[in-house]
Amino acid sequence: PESMMWQVRLVRAIVTRLRDSPGVAAWDLGNECNCMGPAPSPAAASHWTATIADAIRAVDPARPVVSGMHSLLPDPARCSNWTIQDQAEHCDILTTHPYPYFTPHTGQDRIDDPRTTHHATAETRMYADLGGRPACAEETGSLGPMLGDEAAAAAFLRVNLFSLWANDCRGLLWWCGFDQSHLSEAPYDWIALERELGLFRADLSPRPALAAFGELLALRRQLPGGILPPPRHEAVCILSRGQDPWAVAWSAWILAKQAGFGLRFAWADEPLPEAARYILPSVEGDQAIPRRHWLDLIRRVEAGADLLITLGNVFLSPFAEAVGAVITGRRDRRGPENAQLADGTLLPVTSGIERFLDPLPGTEVLARGDTGAVLATRRRLGRGRIDCWSFPLEAQLTATRGGCDDHAPPWHRVYTLWCDALSAGRALGCVGAPWVALTEHDLGVGVRLVVAVNHARSPIDAGLRLAPGWRCVGAVRGLAPAGDRLMVAAQDAVVLRLECDGRGAVGQHRT
Repeated sequence: PESMMWQVRLVRAIVTRLRDSPGVAAWDLGNECNCMGPAPSPAAASHWTATIADAIRAVDPARPVVSGMHSLLPDPARCSNWTIQDQAEHCDILTTHPYPYFTPHTGQDRIDDPRTTHHATAETRMYADLGGRPACAEETGSLGPMLGDEAAAAAFLRVNLFSLWANDCRGLLWWCGFDQSHLSEAPYDWIALERELGLFRADLSPRPALAAFGELLALRRQLPGGILPPPRHEAVCILSRGQDPWAVAWSAWILAKQAGFGLRFAWADEPLPEAARYILPSVEGDQAIPRRHWLDLIRRVEAGADLLITLGNVFLSPFAEAVGAVITGRRDRRGPENAQLADGTLLPVTSGIERFLDPLPGTEVLARGDTGAVLATRRRLGRGRIDCWSFPLEAQLTATRGGCDDHAPPWHRVYTLWCDALSAGRALGCVGAPWVALTEHDLGVGVRLVVAVNHARSPIDAGLRLAPGWRCVGAVRGLAPAGDRLMVAAQDAVVLRLECDGRGAVGQHRT
């Protein structure tokens, strides 16, 4: 209580002194306060956040309060009792600090590898969707030349800027403005980590990364009011207790992008948003989803929704009646095997447990293992369907080193088998270009902008599919398509304008 008393006094003094300054845009609770130590309980973290936020608003109710935390999760047991939901309850803006070096799981690849450059957008959207607040990448950067040279840092910033912008993430701040390599006092005498990471070198000359900000600003000036409407989403990804939600969310985001459709996130403990498609990824444990929400999900499938489930070591009740397969036994996995799809595609299965599935009449088998055991099924249920894969795809992919390298298995086939992007209402799709991430933005009836972000380190010549009735009328940025081919520069973006002649699926459901 004494500490809280003095913190409130300090906050009131700072805000009172500076509230009339035109240079103050918002008030941040502090830098990564949750990293200073675990809160005694979720209630303690929530109480501290509410106390500081209320102390700010009591003196300056006009400016927004920014969270300023790092690596939050929806499950308090996995994030030292600091949760996305509690920060969203008391703050106006949520923030991510998506450094690949510091965020769990994300330091496996080069900073300019495709999996790495999806990190900032996936984490920021997870915050925004679960918290119901605007979110931005408040801090990110290459952390200097030990992780990549200036060209890699520039590519990292450019692709992240365009990806965050296209997915309705509200900003990016680079850490930081200026090098400190010339400073000799502590802490620069002690620690080498943060000496050479500025947008400007010690002699104040600009680094190549700085140009990326100007490129995005120039693009925004070409849009009405400088605003890009929010992107369309075709599916809701339900995160749940028992799993590592960030590990699962990150790979689910990447797989959906590779399959050509968009996700929004939801938390299994909370009422589910209305949608035409749901993904329940890498579910784990016996408390993954409340019974009422599981039954509600089944009812929505019966009414016409599609559901994709990937199974960890989980208990779901009822199971056989929903999925259309009886489990005749289970055991610890004896070793890696391949899931073979009908077209011969092989997907390695290395994690999870083995289930012996006996499909019920009318249930389709999508994949079998090396021994012929059923690994994936499809059940028509009412007007909808359920695809069930008997291994935790998303958690396994996150844990797989090199899982997104050029020669990695096409894991996204699980998602493309479940949802064809054009059938789901998309106007445009790419063929053979899984690292070109597409977002579609409605400008009005029959008019859309498509942002195509190339997350690969080399240019991509992608094949295009247009839904019936849609045509490309030009490029706002980059080269317009040549026939059915689209060229996207390495780690850059193309923005296309599409129009529909009335035959396209303009009014399809949007989650």
